[in-house]
Amino acid sequence: MLVTDFDKRQTELLHQLATASIEGFEGYNIEKMLFNVSGEALRTDWKSALIKVIRTIFIDNVLVEKNVDQPGKPMLISYDYHRQDHTGYWNKFKKIVEDYSEIMITEGTKSVHKIRKISDVFRVAIIYHKAKKSLNFVEGNATRNVLAANLADLAIIRKKIDQLQFSGRAGFIFFDGNRVENLIVQNLRNRGITVATMQHGQPVFHGKDCDRINQTMILNFSSDYIMVTGEYSKKQFMLGGIPEDQIFVGGSLREVRPIQDVSGDDFALFLDCPTNPNAARDNKELIDCAERISEDLHSKYVIKCHPQDDPINYREYRIQNGSFLPKGKTISDALKNKSFAILHASGVYLDILANGTKAFCYINDTDFPLVEEGMDSFASTEELIEKNKEWRTYTSERKKMYMNSIIKYYLYPEGVDFRYKTFADKLSTGKKVME
Repeated sequence: MLVTDFDKRQTELLHQLATASIEGFEGYNIEKMLFNVSGEALRTDWKSALIKVIRTIFIDNVLVEKNVDQPGKPMLISYDYHRQDHTGYWNKFKKIVEDYSEIMITEGTKSVHKIRKISDVFRVAIIYHKAKKSLNFVEGNATRNVLAANLADLAIIRKKIDQLQFSGRAGFIFFDGNRVENLIVQNLRNRGITVATMQHGQPVFHGKDCDRINQTMILNFSSDYIMVTGEYSKKQFMLGGIPEDQIFVGGSLREVRPIQDVSGDDFALFLDCPTNPNAARDNKELIDCAERISEDLHSKYVIKCHPQDDPINYREYRIQNGSFLPKGKTISDALKNKSFAILHASGVYLDILANGTKAFCYINDTDFPLVEEGMDSFASTEELIEKNKEWRTYTSERKKMYMNSIIKYYLYPEGVDFRYKTFADKLSTGKKVME
């Protein structure tokens, strides 16, 4: 993927943070802790940065609480992402582990916002000013303000974590790439606790110095182990430099449905995440393509936005044959009674496979090698129509064999509960887990 000027600036900033010495964070990797914050800091204007500083000094917006305490059991770090798909997936993993202690992290909601005590306000302000002084090598006052405010916030969160007792040998966390989760992972590892994080979505490696926000799972991996869904994901992490002996192929916890063989030509369209570098252009191409396909097939289609997106962003598009899926509806709802699905650079590919639906991935100049089978990709409307016609000539048995091979490569569903349970038990008892 093309390395942009912004990517180069972020690379330089992260290199500077890698050698930064910040009071109160001895033994912590500042670069990893502020990996995603670095991008935010570079984009923020002076006014937004000032608001960030004021809010940090006066408002505590992170709640840390120990929900379950079972001495000697593995520690599960549950962060509320306010996303039904993330919560559902994590709850499945918790059910497999069975016996555990749990810390719940809630951030950014009005329910946890709390005005700091006067003594805490002064303490956070002092931490902020010391951090900003330590970051005098960073260009741009707004950038320094955002970084220092985050460090002040994290210093208070660290004190909350430090007060918690951990007696188990292992910790598990849904994601270790964001600032709070990364702080916790480093805290646990500094105590000698082995930590495993897990894949969500479908990470695709496409360069170490670009598109960091969509490659955080790979580029900012900070735990001892990453639990992935299949061999394709293992390949992506290894391309990103993660040693093979730190990658556990556990399989996907998604429910995998039988192969769907739906009559008719109605289909589903899944748009890219708006954080993708070319999302606006690519999503327009996807909608234009879907319109042409629906006209040719005399069919209708439903459009599913990414959870971070909103149909209102497409109100000026001329959409004749498609309709947006209402908020609150799931991927399964989008795929109901659909003969196939179209996507581009999105981890929803795994969900489409799990639903047993035929997927077609649009290929353009965006470097996102998500699919490896030619039958699952297309570069033009004409190519998709021809491949869909060819797919319809397959016998049910041939379709099943094809889909099962793809599902095994990406999702590896057979025996998934047993594999994760065995992995968690070994990690929790100090046994060798990668044999």
